[in-house]
Amino acid sequence: MNVFDNALELAKAQAWAVNEAAQAMSGCVGAVMEASAAFARSNTERNMEFAATLMGAKTLENAAEIHGAFVRDSVRASGAMAIKLTDACTQAAKECSALAAAAANGPKGSSES
Repeated sequence: MNVFDNALELAKAQAWAVNEAAQAMSGCVGAVMEASAAFARSNTERNMEFAATLMGAKTLENAAEIHGAFVRDSVRASGAMAIKLTDACTQAAKECSALAAAAANGPKGSSES
């Protein structure tokens, strides 16, 4: 195998690795976007329910209780969103780690001469 053949094999391996990494990151970005859209919809519904409930408060103490419940619910929802984002990024990191391990072997179906 001459220098040109080695360079060609290296270029193929790099193109393969870039494609695999792009697919892994695309999956992560897609999961983050889906989770963000669901979170935004949920937040809108929660905010509208909060406003309607708050307007029905009979006393200042009742309004404070309603607000406290809203804040607790919002913090829980934010925590759940953080977990979803963490899960998506963890999955992408696992895929990239597997890619790094596979990159040592070159692209699937590459021929060794």
